[in-house]
Amino acid sequence: MNRNTSPLRYLILVTQVGFSVIVPTVLMTLLGIWLDQKLGTRFLVIIGVVLGIAGGVTAAWHFIRRFMPENDKEREEYDLMAEWKEDGEKSDEEK
Repeated sequence: MNRNTSPLRYLILVTQVGFSVIVPTVLMTLLGIWLDQKLGTRFLVIIGVVLGIAGGVTAAWHFIRRFMPENDKEREEYDLMAEWKEDGEKSDEEK
């Protein structure tokens, strides 16, 4: 199996994307709650949630873009299904 298409690589990608969305959202929500308590307002938590989600999605998008193949040849290298199909064809040929 090619190192670039290992399932562990995809697991790391999914975990990193999840954290890059969740962490800013939680931090900005907590900041909004804290500011609301200090200032006596009730709308800063909503702004914090929106900014946290926007920042998290932006960070996740940039992270995913680094892993996306740039051309068709690279896409074929990253295609796990193609690799599994090749493995299946090899086992059929062995029969």
